[in-house]
Amino acid sequence: NPGKNPSHIHHPHGLSHDFLFGILPRLCGADAVIFPNAGGRFQFTREECLSVANGCRRPMGRFLSILPSPAGGMKLDRVEEMRNEFGDDTLFLIGMMTLIFV
Repeated sequence: NPGKNPSHIHHPHGLSHDFLFGILPRLCGADAVIFPNAGGRFQFTREECLSVANGCRRPMGRFLSILPSPAGGMKLDRVEEMRNEFGDDTLFLIGMMTLIFV
């Protein structure tokens, strides 16, 4: 459960957020990665969340970008704010409803 901030993602002694939640899933063939968003019920910071999105999209040769999917305690009234933060190519998980902007 990434929302519990396991010790292997505490920088500088563990893996960075962009690698663990952005780059590594791409290398494994994922299409999207779900991670706890800042301001929800988990403890990721805004900077950590943006680094995950960067890891999902940064150029990596033949590896295509994947959709970052911030989640965890998100509500519909935050969609515009999150879209401004993460951009159009983002999968938003909000409650039992999935909204995708591409």
